[in-house]
Amino acid sequence: MMIRAIVTDIEGTTSDIRFVHNILFPYARERLAGFVREQQNEIAPILNDLRAEINEPQADIERLIETLFSFMDVDRKSTALKALQGLIWREGYVNGDFTGHLYDDVLPALKAWKQQGIALYVYSSGSVAAQKLLFGYSDAGNITDLFSGYFDTHVGAKREAQSYRNIAAEIGVAPEALLFLSDIHQELDAAREAGWQTVQLIRGEADDVSRHRQEPVWHSTDAQEIREQLNAKDVRFERWEANQDLGNDPTPDTVIHAYQHAIDKLVAEKGYQSWDVISLRADNPQKDVLRTKFLSEHTHGEDEVRFFVEGAGLFCLHLDDKVYQILCEKNDLISVPAGTPHWFDMGSEPHFTAIRIFDNPEGWVAHFTGDAIADAYPRLP
Repeated sequence: MMIRAIVTDIEGTTSDIRFVHNILFPYARERLAGFVREQQNEIAPILNDLRAEINEPQADIERLIETLFSFMDVDRKSTALKALQGLIWREGYVNGDFTGHLYDDVLPALKAWKQQGIALYVYSSGSVAAQKLLFGYSDAGNITDLFSGYFDTHVGAKREAQSYRNIAAEIGVAPEALLFLSDIHQELDAAREAGWQTVQLIRGEADDVSRHRQEPVWHSTDAQEIREQLNAKDVRFERWEANQDLGNDPTPDTVIHAYQHAIDKLVAEKGYQSWDVISLRADNPQKDVLRTKFLSEHTHGEDEVRFFVEGAGLFCLHLDDKVYQILCEKNDLISVPAGTPHWFDMGSEPHFTAIRIFDNPEGWVAHFTGDAIADAYPRLP
């Protein structure tokens, strides 16, 4: 089933765990005792929740402060503690003492999903108020308008399946159409038990005991780095240069002539039989049909070889339980080996000219896998 909503964790998923542990936690700890003593009347409901949590209805302020420090020492996911931390962090955000950390890949992915019509939500053990502060005062500015809602431990603990059932009910989306992103496999276990789809984001070492699809996050604009990464997976990636000026709106024959030297070298090595030139522009009345055709995961019976003369296209390769998204631009050549699960996105306003190289053009037919994995990844605008 197509993904209709994505729910994301924060710590270790959208934001570096070190931001939370090295900046936010110490900031709150330093100010906690004074804040509780000075604001005890204003925060009375939270303090009463804490008394109920520890089953000490008569606990005084000093006892509550002692308890809060003990909770922080063991990183207990206490709803009352998280609420107080959020109130204290607000001062730091508003005063500019820090901004909410985001990994570089987060904002582009969120924007792309939003543009695809996928609703976005946050589920974190941190309070909803703290979540809104992080995204409202993030490194990229206020991005709270990207999210349709926020959830914290008021819906339940993150390692309990019922929590995800509660979220699904509140969102009003069938569990199988929900995707949860987290770096913690126990949280993903609970979401999977509730019928959700799951992806584990790996910002560091792989999780050897996880049963969820893991997505190590690596990003580069360096052609040599990209080439090395893809070559290690038997995917050819290289850069070609024309041997003549193409001018404006070159004919297919002119394009082929400009790159014949590179084509001949590749053909001599791989034994390909034919090649042609394809162009697509935003004014093509069939652009939506053509785009949709290859947005789902599929394979081909022969290599898919594309060289981008101009413009761009996004190849997404599903290799060894990992997905590599390669934005191919002018002068990029990619060769996707036969049988490789992948999908291709030309964007809503396509603009590219590419050389296609074949073993047998008649054999270049898409065989769709039926896997909905492509729905969980960003597309071009």
